[in-house]
Amino acid sequence: MSSSQDYAVSLKEYNDTINELSARTQQERQLHMFDLTDIYLDAAQNNLSPSKMRQLESLIGERAIYNDRKLVMDAADLTRQHQKMTSFLGSEASRTVLSGGYAHDTSRAMMKNMKTMAQRSNALHAVFQQKLAHDRTVHEHELNDVMNIVQGHPTANIVASMASERSGINASHDVHDSNAWAKFDMKIKHLLGGGKNARAVTEYGVNSTLKGGANSNQYRFSTNDASYLWQTSFGASGMV
Repeated sequence: MSSSQDYAVSLKEYNDTINELSARTQQERQLHMFDLTDIYLDAAQNNLSPSKMRQLESLIGERAIYNDRKLVMDAADLTRQHQKMTSFLGSEASRTVLSGGYAHDTSRAMMKNMKTMAQRSNALHAVFQQKLAHDRTVHEHELNDVMNIVQGHPTANIVASMASERSGINASHDVHDSNAWAKFDMKIKHLLGGGKNARAVTEYGVNSTLKGGANSNQYRFSTNDASYLWQTSFGASGMV
């Protein structure tokens, strides 16, 4: 049986890890933009044809627009999470929990609300995992698109080196993150004392709700933004 303290500690862990994932995702987007900029500058210095330069400009411009839009959506996800935490727990209890303290209210209603927020946090954690992994794949594929533009030009050597390095780094990060997230899942289960309540939280991931799972009406996840296929945001587009 999970206690109020168990849920409080778990919510703090989720909050910290979600913020870390968000920061890592933004960092990887920025690093990819730096790579694209370096490629563009090298191509310009080595006299890539005007038509090819325009293709690079279009690709980089679209990436910048996508990144800006995803930044807004990520911020909306985090803001919505904070608003929900305040709504379910109350402003004082929410601040206390997120600063590492415990909620003094141990009523059945508060326990239910904390469990709901733990489930929501687990789902949001899963979404940010997907964002990070999906962006890595998209960035790697985009370097292949750039290679098609500069093929036969000296800049292709730089792109090939970047693509090879990115592939190796992504593979390493994917393995590391998979292990880290599995350990995090076990940590949450341990914090919640194992058993039914722990499973109710840690098994409440984004996949079941995206497919119309048991509580899909309560937690609406939206993936309607077909023009941004690698985005899996639900804050700006409709998670309640």
